[in-house]
Amino acid sequence: MKHWKTILGICLVFVLGMLAGGLLTARIVDRRIRAFMQRGPDAVVELIETRLHRELHLDAAQQADVDKAIQQARVRLKAVRHEVQPRVDEAFLQAEADIRAKLRADQAEKFDKIIARTRARWRE
Repeated sequence: MKHWKTILGICLVFVLGMLAGGLLTARIVDRRIRAFMQRGPDAVVELIETRLHRELHLDAAQQADVDKAIQQARVRLKAVRHEVQPRVDEAFLQAEADIRAKLRADQAEKFDKIIARTRARWRE
């Protein structure tokens, strides 16, 4: 009987260690993603350029050409976003209105708080 308590104690220590490690890892990953996102689109472009340079072993001329192509794509994508974004916003607003119409007053109040929190996170 004493051996079972020892084995159970050791298993508990390992399980708690795994849980703590998982939570710590999730927190670190979340922080890194937020920090990356705060740097904006420039960080994404920089990451793509760095990966292509490293993985394709580009020479200086190729790097310049690839960087130019990435920058041109970025400009084109920005134009598309500006064109499409109003329609995306409209679709979200319509979905919010449709959902709100199906809710009771107390639920609608909570829903509005959820929407406000979500918008605040996106602004950050």
